Amino acid sequence: MHRYLIVLILLLIAGRAQGLPSCPEVFSLAYDECEGDYRYNNGDRYHGEWKKAKKHGFGTYVWSNGHRYKGQWLAGEKSGSGQYTWSNGDRYVGEFHEGDYHGEGVLTYISGKTVTGEWRKGIPWNATAYSASGKATYAYTNGNALCLTQ
Repeated sequence: MHRYLIVLILLLIAGRAQGLPSCPEVFSLAYDECEGDYRYNNGDRYHGEWKKAKKHGFGTYVWSNGHRYKGQWLAGEKSGSGQYTWSNGDRYVGEFHEGDYHGEGVLTYISGKTVTGEWRKGIPWNATAYSASGKATYAYTNGNALCLTQ
């Protein structure tokens, strides 16, 4: 089931182009109901949809350290379906709320280990962790981890 969720999320992300008008050249409160780019003083950058000068709709944010989020935004926060990728290649694909992993999602480490299931405020809530070989290693129930291997 989680594989179907991932495919659905990726299809939604890929098909989000809404054809909004381009934002003005200079960032201002006029960044409203438009699509545009913004480069922050610290080197971070964002390309996507804006509403009332906040990231809103679909967009991609790239941090100066190489981390990247591609997905939905709501009033400046990661919210909805998206993918967060760390510069080392680790990746979370799933639901976000107020900037945190929240809802169904899969965290995949470059080692092949995964954590799949429900997340709340960035914590695996009702989820299972698997080794790279696919063996269940931890079960999370209401945020509490239980080791399944000894």
